[in-house]
This record gives sequence, C-alpha cells and structure tokens, in this order.
Amino acid sequence: MIREISRATIIGIALLAAGCASGPRKSAPVAAPAPGAAIPIAGPAYSIDGDTVIVGGTLVDLWGVEAPSINDSDGWFARASLDAMIGPGGSLLCTPKYRLAGRMRAVCANNLVGDVGRALLASGWAVTTRDDTRQNSDAEYLGKAYEATEIRARLARLGLWARNPGP
Repeated sequence: MIREISRATIIGIALLAAGCASGPRKSAPVAAPAPGAAIPIAGPAYSIDGDTVIVGGTLVDLWGVEAPSINDSDGWFARASLDAMIGPGGSLLCTPKYRLAGRMRAVCANNLVGDVGRALLASGWAVTTRDDTRQNSDAEYLGKAYEATEIRARLARLGLWARNPGP
C-alpha cells in the first residue's frame, strides 16, 4: 500500500533536516544582573506578624509600612489582614530595597491585591514608615503614594483608625 505524502510534509522534513545539518544551535548569552542590583525573591509565603513574611524561606519585612506587634491587641488583626491578602497557599514576589539589621526590606506583591504593603495601608492595619533615610526617586514616589493611602484609610476610619482617627 503506497501512501500519498503531502507537499507540506516534504517541506517540513526538508526544513528539519536542514536544521539538524547545521549543527547545534548556539543560544544567546544570558545577561547577568548589574552589580549591586536587587534580585527579586518569589515563592510560597506566610505571615509572621502584620508586616513580616517568609517568602520562599527568606524572612522579609514589608518596606514602607509598620504594623502593630503581634503582642499588641491589634497585632492579630493586622496579621489576619495580611494572611487574607496573601491568600491560602499564596505566594509573593518581593523586590528588595535594602537590608537593615540583617533583615531584608522589600516591596512584595501578588495577583490577589498587588502591592501588599499598600493594601495593608488601605485596610487601615498599618502605618507608613517615616524613618527610612534611604530615599531615591522610586522610594519618594512610593512613600508619597503610601502616605496618601494611609490618609484615606484614616479618614474612612478603617482598621487601626476605627477607634481613634489620629491627628
């Protein structure tokens, strides 16, 4: 039984043979990160308290926000809010900003809420960190956006501001 071979099959075989005959392909070189550039961290995440997470086994403090300690009465609410933002079995992508006292400070995000620090501010369960002296244009922009988000939560009396709207 003779089988009819289509023109497309013949062209495909010819192209495949030509590719194999030319030898192994050389891949393009992969660019190394710039010296001193922050390498993002991604992976499964869970909260330790209202502003600290473990991402892929790395301890990370959320940059630009400060939440009540887990020992404070509102600390459990802040942590529960952060847990909800990470989601069950969730993961985060964190872009490191700097290290302080051996702990990484990073902006972390996911597909559920976007920037987790900003979402915490919007929920009212964190305040903007005002003691960061490592300012650059990116940090100034985020800092201003974070402050505006905190002010909106305070005026709406959300989270920490429910009982005392502050100054």
